[in-house]
Amino acid sequence: MLVPRSTALARQAARPITRMMSTSAVRRAGDEGSTAGSQTFGDREKAQENAYIREREQAKLKELRKKIAEQKKHLEDIEKSLDDLK
Repeated sequence: MLVPRSTALARQAARPITRMMSTSAVRRAGDEGSTAGSQTFGDREKAQENAYIREREQAKLKELRKKIAEQKKHLEDIEKSLDDLK
């Protein structure tokens, strides 16, 4: 059934306006999500980050110890040269 255009517009204008409402989830600081596995995932990720950082620090310490040993040897060579000059 075809309704004249003016009648359709009149009905549409007479209809009450309904407002679409949307809600969003309220998040608080520290919320990671609602799944039970998110805590274990977060813990596992934190452990992997800690292991990576620990490995990097160990590599840096190894390099620093190597440089210290080289500097000590250099210092001993300089002291030996000074003793030879005396």
